[in-house]
Amino acid sequence: MGLADVLQHRLRRSRPEVSLPVFPTQNTRTAARKRRKLLREQKAAGLAVPQKVRQESDDDEEEGGALDADDIGGAYKTLVSLLADDDSESDVGPSSQEDDSEEPASDEELDSDTDATSEEDLAAEASREKLTNGSVARSKGVTAEALDDDTAEPADAQTSASEDESEDGAAEESPAPDPDSRTANGKRDGGSTFETLATDTVQLHLERVLTEDEVASLAPGSRPLHPAPKAVQSEVGRIWPEAQLLASDDVRLPVFPPSTSLASYGIKERLVTRWRTVQGATAGAELASGCQAGLFALLSSQADILHLARPYPTSADPAVPDPELDAILLHILQHCASNADRIRKNNERLKTNPELDPPRDQGFTRPTVLLLLPMRNMALRAVQRLAELALAGAPTDSVQHRARLQEEFEVEEGFAAPQAAALARKPPEHRALFSGNTDDHFRLGVRLMRGTVKLYADFHTADVIVASPLALATKLTDPADREGADFLSSLELVVMDRADVVLMQNWEHAVTVFKALNAAPRQQHDVDIMRVREWQLAGRARHYRQTVVLSSLAAPEMGALMRRCAACHAGALRLEARGAGGVLARVLPQLRQEFERLPRCAPAEEPDLRFQHFKESVWPRVKENGRGGGQLIYVPAYFDFVRVRNFLRAEDASLLLLSEYTDSGDAARARAYFRQGRRKILLYTERAQFYNRGRTPGIQDAVFYQLPTHPQFYEEILNQVQESEAGGLPTITVLFSALDALRLERVVGRQRAARMLKPSSNSTFLFC
Repeated sequence: MGLADVLQHRLRRSRPEVSLPVFPTQNTRTAARKRRKLLREQKAAGLAVPQKVRQESDDDEEEGGALDADDIGGAYKTLVSLLADDDSESDVGPSSQEDDSEEPASDEELDSDTDATSEEDLAAEASREKLTNGSVARSKGVTAEALDDDTAEPADAQTSASEDESEDGAAEESPAPDPDSRTANGKRDGGSTFETLATDTVQLHLERVLTEDEVASLAPGSRPLHPAPKAVQSEVGRIWPEAQLLASDDVRLPVFPPSTSLASYGIKERLVTRWRTVQGATAGAELASGCQAGLFALLSSQADILHLARPYPTSADPAVPDPELDAILLHILQHCASNADRIRKNNERLKTNPELDPPRDQGFTRPTVLLLLPMRNMALRAVQRLAELALAGAPTDSVQHRARLQEEFEVEEGFAAPQAAALARKPPEHRALFSGNTDDHFRLGVRLMRGTVKLYADFHTADVIVASPLALATKLTDPADREGADFLSSLELVVMDRADVVLMQNWEHAVTVFKALNAAPRQQHDVDIMRVREWQLAGRARHYRQTVVLSSLAAPEMGALMRRCAACHAGALRLEARGAGGVLARVLPQLRQEFERLPRCAPAEEPDLRFQHFKESVWPRVKENGRGGGQLIYVPAYFDFVRVRNFLRAEDASLLLLSEYTDSGDAARARAYFRQGRRKILLYTERAQFYNRGRTPGIQDAVFYQLPTHPQFYEEILNQVQESEAGGLPTITVLFSALDALRLERVVGRQRAARMLKPSSNSTFLFC
């Protein structure tokens, strides 16, 4: 059964009155075996098979004439025209509830019958027919050799992609995607005459052809997000308590509760086997935890994802699993394996038949995945886990340069003991985040090969780049670097984990990196330009790149980054955990908490308005009430810290400074002076609290120049406040504006924040 039979069968069901063109029959024993195999698979999948096809399979033993290419081309042209008309007249949407019984092909079948690859693709297309919005008939430039899979022969190419044949593993087809996988779908890439019928969600995503109207609809800020249906929200709430899922109109939502079987997502069989080995999972239940299955379902949609419900780790032990990190790494491995298998199969076809047109299956450079992490300890864990999932059961020496990785990313023994003693007094999430090497400047390439993972690979020959935003930003802004951002030109998957930690470092570095993604390269890096995907050449790579940002909390900077730099055609998803209660109930001392709302203004004017309010309204009260000392001024942003510092120095205030740049000795001295009353005012930054989480005894009153990004910092500081010797309740003054809505909500709760932000309400709110 060839492609013609599949398309004809589809037209017979929808337009029985149309006279269909006749195709010559390929009469060989090999074709007969393929037909019988395909019939068995279709019957097992519950697909209706025409009686004519059954009869043709019985007649395949007879001798037949050679196929005439002109006749085939004319017949296909007629069939394509009819099918295109049929698609344009049909209003029936894709079905996502059928063909649940289809089983993925085994490795043995794929290895023993490599010539039947195209036939298996047709079976996958037939089972996926009701899931597709586009049609193979819309593909332009499809030749007779590619369409008639009975005559297609493997070939090879003289390109840099030939390395994948010897290094990226044996050929393997993905199992046909189950309809439960809810894959994004659409028209195929007309520039490729190879593998036009993709068998996994990655290639379906990359092969979609965008119209000019679709590209225009992906402009920054043009895709509003709306709450997902109530049934989906209910299941999301069970996985991530108090979380809400928002989706754009063009996204294909995964069905919740998510499947726990990797086979339903079309994952490569070799990856599934390794996953079971590492995780100790059983077939059909590979995704053990709810958050892991939920995140993997979202990732498999190929949509841009802003995940704002990623919890902080609570254990510093590397042996403690991180289910969501494992889901991210499996998604990365599946993406790399899908591209490698596609290129290898196309190489085989070109090797056998060099006259075929080159397939469009590559980018300008080899790297397709970027993993951004804030610190070396997180990168060490991610790289080691990636190698473990890619090489389960392989010898220990299968990871090249493992010793160098451990030397550069682990903590030296001489510093491990003092650091461990200091961390023992910190909160659990702080110990988990800052155990190990916390350096924020690193970058390395990871190349996935057959039975081997090569670390520290050159960026232009790597599959995955693992780096910190700071390290990439310094490389991108280096004037001596002639290549610039060429290694970022062909990225198809970008993941930034622990974005809230990046926010505490320097968010501008992340912005610099994202602005450089998918830019046209300055040089040609040994790539066959005839095999570069058409949307790469057209400058539309950003519309095919999946961007994933994970954080434990929401911040305006993250939303702005996704609106400006994420424009994937598969849509956008936003998962946010919005706690209803806040942290006021966890404040133990009895305090007078005054929240003062600033007048509404443009975002660019807000910093000046806040500083003016501090000078005219807050500082006179601090100066009057703080004669006895113990005045803490908490400033989140470093630029505001410098501004307030200069003002207080001009006012000749009794001032101590404590920032993230203060070394441990000076910080201990400053806290001692403040506790003893030798200095009256302590100017304190949020980053100092984030990196050190130290106690500051001696606080009698506090001013929050702006609410903390992390709500637990508000709770921790207020629980250290002491009653003054003069008596009376200690006073906590908090400045906030409409731009601080997310911070306010995390501190006072959702309902209180909504009332406090109403323009018609009072501008001052008191909590005791």
